[in-house]
Amino acid sequence: MKTLIKAFSIVSLLFLVSCDPDDITGGENIEYLLGQPEIAGTGCEESRVRVSDDGKSVEMETESLTVSAGASFKSLDRINCLVAVPITVPSNYKVAVLPATFVGKHLLQEGAVLKIGSESFLAGQSGQEASTEIIGKKKGVFSLGTEEFKDASVSKCGEDSTLRLNLRIYLRSKNKEAASIGKIKGLAEGENSIFKLKFIKC
Repeated sequence: MKTLIKAFSIVSLLFLVSCDPDDITGGENIEYLLGQPEIAGTGCEESRVRVSDDGKSVEMETESLTVSAGASFKSLDRINCLVAVPITVPSNYKVAVLPATFVGKHLLQEGAVLKIGSESFLAGQSGQEASTEIIGKKKGVFSLGTEEFKDASVSKCGEDSTLRLNLRIYLRSKNKEAASIGKIKGLAEGENSIFKLKFIKC
């Protein structure tokens, strides 16, 4: 069954910005709207992104975010998935974008290298990145996230923008006997958004 991820949930990270905690909100009572999402990239060919009826959440399938290398596959496989969603921001608020934590699984043969990365940001800006690398004969799960938020992307006051997510997976294996596989399954337990939004009064 395909994994559906609920996007844009409420978060509470009061240390993100240097301002009074009373001026920070997760968006519970804020009139913001999300527009029609767009997707691109080799890893999104079979994915589907949908905005909810109230215009404040998004569902994304991760079934196609899988790489395979070695054996009957090519020795190198890489995919990426880019999601863009317009956001309308109220005139007296800024919005900050924080990275979600993704989880996945891997089955690697001797000599294989798996690299996974993500970046969450606003259009025209750079954002917070997360990355992980797994090398050698290993089987298990991985987590892709970060506790660092110093590079979080923040809009100007009342400025409409576009939320962007870039997911990247790279796998290299020259093993001719058995294949190596890596896959993003979804979000970590306790998280239900591919973007975390924080609104700051201005």
